[in-house]
Amino acid sequence: MKIALLAAAIFAADRTSKNLVEKKLSAYDKVEVIKNAVYITKLRNRGAPYGLLSDRPKTLAALTAVSVALFSLEAAKRAKEYGSSGAFKFSIACIIGGGAGNIYSRIKKGYVTDFLQIKSSPAFNVADISILAGMCAFMGDILIRRKITKSACLVTSHY
Repeated sequence: MKIALLAAAIFAADRTSKNLVEKKLSAYDKVEVIKNAVYITKLRNRGAPYGLLSDRPKTLAALTAVSVALFSLEAAKRAKEYGSSGAFKFSIACIIGGGAGNIYSRIKKGYVTDFLQIKSSPAFNVADISILAGMCAFMGDILIRRKITKSACLVTSHY
């Protein structure tokens, strides 16, 4: 239940932020938030990073949906096998909430509104940040569990 609530909150934050940018900024406007470092801009991203599949928004939405579904299945399998830590639950909520936000945008509009930019990096949005945070938490949880499991094996093998 907590996972669903956090995923829904992330989805809502993503939708709200994209809608606000769409209404308040013109295309390619750039508002400086931190001098020479962080900007809010308005870009319509029809593709994946680096413009991949920009001419096929429906295909990209379908691939994103399949990726989120496969990740969810894998996460459910791991939760049954290993239990679920707070980091694990956080990662699932972030990936599902962020993925749903970008899928919704792609299906409804054919593009994703990217608006956060650090220096001259590609722009991104709340969903992207959420997905990245979720993947970092997921990988961290796996690495910590692996280390704990190896330590436990070493300790028990001495007896």
